[in-house]
Amino acid sequence: MNISDTAQEMSILKIPSNAFSIGDPAQDEGLCIREKNGCWEVFYYERGIKTELRVFKEEHEACENFLLIIKSWFM
Repeated sequence: MNISDTAQEMSILKIPSNAFSIGDPAQDEGLCIREKNGCWEVFYYERGIKTELRVFKEEHEACENFLLIIKSWFM
């Protein structure tokens, strides 16, 4: 699984676009996944602050974690 697969999965699951960001945080109060300095970060972004930061070396691990979290919110 990669970022493109993750974005497609968000659409299939009908997750509201204001609940997440792929890449740099696009809105406040949402789950974010992005590549930074050769690693992948998954975190909650609120009021300009990253919380619950998880860092992964592999893209597929970050994508799986991101989906696990977002599904727990909406499923």
